[in-house]
Amino acid sequence: MLLQTGKSGPQLKNNDGETALFFASGFGWVKIVRLLIATGQSHPEYQDNDGNTALMQASSWGYIDCVKLLLTTGKSYPEYKDKNGMIASDWAELNAEYNIVKLLKV
Repeated sequence: MLLQTGKSGPQLKNNDGETALFFASGFGWVKIVRLLIATGQSHPEYQDNDGNTALMQASSWGYIDCVKLLLTTGKSYPEYKDKNGMIASDWAELNAEYNIVKLLKV
């Protein structure tokens, strides 16, 4: 219903610059991530106010299926740095998500 009003959509951001794709990636909602990417209005390469990306969110929380999906878009860049100079593999390593670290360092 909100999508029909034009006052909502996958490209909208909260005060921190986070989009629906950030939240879906950070919660491991693969089907939602796939749907948001399919709209063509979600941008996996987008960085929020702190420089975080959807890939960093998924990597940090260990959602490997979301990480794989984001990487297949060709628009999620593992080398993007946040404001602290951390990249997605750094976040994964910080949270002992070593399978994701391996995936991102290939």
